[in-house]
Amino acid sequence: MESKQENQNGLTKGAAALGTEQDGVVISTKEAAEYCEYKKQRKRADIRSAMLKSEGVLTENGEAKKICDRAVKYRQAAVRMTPSALEYVRPWVAASGVKVDCLIGGDGETLSKVKAYEAKCALRLKAQELTVTVSPSMLAECRYGGIKKELKRLRRASGKAVLKARLGQRISAERLARVSKICAEVGVDYLSLPFYEGCERAKSGLSGGCRLEIFGVESLDEYRVLSAAGVERIVTERVEEIQSAWLKEVDKIAFPKHMPKEERAERQETVEKQGTVKEKEHKNESENKSEWEKQNDYECRLEGAELKFL
Repeated sequence: MESKQENQNGLTKGAAALGTEQDGVVISTKEAAEYCEYKKQRKRADIRSAMLKSEGVLTENGEAKKICDRAVKYRQAAVRMTPSALEYVRPWVAASGVKVDCLIGGDGETLSKVKAYEAKCALRLKAQELTVTVSPSMLAECRYGGIKKELKRLRRASGKAVLKARLGQRISAERLARVSKICAEVGVDYLSLPFYEGCERAKSGLSGGCRLEIFGVESLDEYRVLSAAGVERIVTERVEEIQSAWLKEVDKIAFPKHMPKEERAERQETVEKQGTVKEKEHKNESENKSEWEKQNDYECRLEGAELKFL
């Protein structure tokens, strides 16, 4: 029993001297390489899964083929464009098979019947998703009845297509809660918000199958936060830059190397100093004992059912 305990103590001291953890696991170089490769593959799969939530934006008609090819390459959910742009780039869109998210109603200050007509025209051009901007003046004047009526009309006009209610600017939490409730009641598929710090928290206020979309995302840090928060759609014009920067993190994954010789020697010296300090403390305690304590200071151990004094 004593020899086993001494061996265990010796191993513990040896591990401490080498600068390793007592509860560590020793694996071979081959196993370490395999583990690193597994972590890299898992990281790549997570990145690809996160990029499936992205949506591209067509800003100029001349870039239509480039945008569609990029959407296919990065397997983006859709590409956002206006009805006039869709009419022009329809051949490239049809050839690539990319889903189209059509932005109707301009900046939102358009009559409801005009928005409904634009929605029908976009559907004839084979748009699968419709994004309508909620009137800023209605929001400013808290005309929630008018907003609800307009979204109901657009829900009927869009049929089975995905309908998104877009807010052009950040609004107060109270107004956002009211709009979220209206979207859930009407049957809007997405509430689309501009990016700002903490925008992902709007997800908790959605219900009735309504999901959250964030647009205007420009950096990897922003994209990573939204993806981790469970935001279902992220609209960005920088998908190539974001994925490239994210994949660079995969190359940095490596198994921890052995502790350098200098650091290991320094660690061993620290352990030895700590042992010396404890020995001095024990010696001082022995010297400070009274004569009676020294005479009555016994050492013993348990052998079977008997207590044996040494």
